[in-house]
Amino acid sequence: MKEKRIWKLGLAVALAMALGLAGCGGGGGDAPAPAIPDQFIDNVTVPLTGLTAGGGGFSAATAVNNAGKVIGYSEDATAIKAVRWSVNATTGAVTAPETLSPLAGAANTYSAAYAINTAGVTVGETESGANIFVAAFWAANGTTATSLSLTGAAAPAAAYGINNAAAPQIVGEATFGGATHAVLWNSATAAPVDLGLLTGGTSSSAYAINDNGIVVGEATTAAGVTHAVAWSVSSAGAVVLGPVDLGVITVADVGSVAFGIDNTGLVVGESETAAGVIHAGMWTLNSALQPAAKTDLGANGSASAINNANRIVGHLGAASVATVWDLRKLTVPNAAVVETTFSQATGVNDNNLVVGLQGTSAFVAIPK
Repeated sequence: MKEKRIWKLGLAVALAMALGLAGCGGGGGDAPAPAIPDQFIDNVTVPLTGLTAGGGGFSAATAVNNAGKVIGYSEDATAIKAVRWSVNATTGAVTAPETLSPLAGAANTYSAAYAINTAGVTVGETESGANIFVAAFWAANGTTATSLSLTGAAAPAAAYGINNAAAPQIVGEATFGGATHAVLWNSATAAPVDLGLLTGGTSSSAYAINDNGIVVGEATTAAGVTHAVAWSVSSAGAVVLGPVDLGVITVADVGSVAFGIDNTGLVVGESETAAGVIHAGMWTLNSALQPAAKTDLGANGSASAINNANRIVGHLGAASVATVWDLRKLTVPNAAVVETTFSQATGVNDNNLVVGLQGTSAFVAIPK
């Protein structure tokens, strides 16, 4: 797989092995507006245990829905498996992880979960034969994988995003003519819709879709570099617009990728300079999917996800610290966890629960 799997799975697994294993208000009348605080979060960080039976205990959380269902992956005695936890945001209680199994078959030992919608439908990827990976979903409260259609396409494929439409739309990537293309599954049983490439480009991937059918991800340009891109799709599954090249965050950058989008058209991701410095960034899209504004969120970082309640999550700094930005005062990023080692925040729900990886363990940070 491409950037998303490297970011969400490959980096986390490599690390584990290396370590041994809503807007603001104003005052009325002539009274001055209340000051915007410098700190927006005060979290209780709860570790999420992994599948330890015969495994090394490694786990990572990738997303959380508004019902407190957290998904991700963990190692067991044989391989990485997709998992799901339930978090009580009032008490901080967390259930033991449920395994979201790969497709049935002795050769299928691997699965990973990347996104979950409000209804609890989870999407990701699973092994389907030795070293063959396909996009899959798990029904709400279900633990059995079902592969998404590859009619007209081929493996490898993966599902990275799902929205909250009445008939949820799923995005990811699949293989067409030997190349990776961004795709849309307009339902859990629909054939993949090829979202296409930039003119002269050779590959693309879709990483997130909002409830209005705006899709974001990455695509190669005619010059062979990767840029953040956006598409608009209809409720019927047709491509209305795109891919639209969102460009890079600053003039010093040469490449970019978009990982998340909220329902107002704010897009988050990262942008890279020619010297290899990666900056967390945000694009503000207009109705034509053109960037009306671009915001640099800081060097040595990446913005992984954005919710519909002012929060962006990701990581910052050479040591990689899980980070939360508040849209009301972006200049003051906050550490998402009490830092002890490497950490990254990868998901956030509309109640501002933050999930990710700290060291070799998944975590959820619950606002006090």
